[in-house]
Amino acid sequence: MREDDQALKIVIVDDQQAAVDVIAAQAEKCEQVTVELATTDAFEAVRFCRKNPIDAVFLDIRMDVMNGFEFIEQLKNPPAIILTTAFKEFALEGHEVGVVDYLVKPVDFGQFARAVQRVEDRRGAGEPAANSNSGDGNPRIALKIEHKEVLVDLKHIIWLHADKNETWVHVLGRDYKIHDVGKVLNRVTEVLSVNIPFGKLYDSLPHPQFVQVHRSHVVALKMIHEFHGGYLKLHHLPDKHIPVSDTYRPRLEQLLA
Repeated sequence: MREDDQALKIVIVDDQQAAVDVIAAQAEKCEQVTVELATTDAFEAVRFCRKNPIDAVFLDIRMDVMNGFEFIEQLKNPPAIILTTAFKEFALEGHEVGVVDYLVKPVDFGQFARAVQRVEDRRGAGEPAANSNSGDGNPRIALKIEHKEVLVDLKHIIWLHADKNETWVHVLGRDYKIHDVGKVLNRVTEVLSVNIPFGKLYDSLPHPQFVQVHRSHVVALKMIHEFHGGYLKLHHLPDKHIPVSDTYRPRLEQLLA
């Protein structure tokens, strides 16, 4: 582990010592990571995070005294959160709190390194500021559009896709429209052409709040309305059919299960 100001400072919290030891062992393999605290005491970790600058918390969800979501609520400005659990059913709940990543135990080095890279990408100079605090409690991302940066609420992003060298982001607008004869109300949507490579933009978004379903398509998990016949239909975009490739289907099915 590297002991300097550039090191990624992490805290590991799990009520099982063996699980703490596994993640700590993975951290030992990363020279850019420093473990500031590794503990089975969630209250100790909360106190530590309140008093010390921390870049990321590797956090177990199901703990006896305090579960992971209760832990996050104890922090006014939580650092990047990486949820770790053996219970896959928590994935959907996890995306609601804007976690950076979701790791299934036993956490191997590949999972750990991926999470570390996502945290590094977020704090790097000039990177899109996913999960930046807007002051009203809504996490936002800075999207580079033409010669300016536009802050967009993460909860308003529906779908992003790549078309050749361009990245397009579909977001919710303010107004509503009536769709079809059933008089179903849908939000008016806007399409933004973003000056960020598709893969780089996807990596800057919280996972699994946003999930890749095709090499050129990423969708907001909570915006999925229907999944059938290899295609997705999304809320507020009733006329769009988003393809789901065989490569990404297992992960999507796992999250929707």
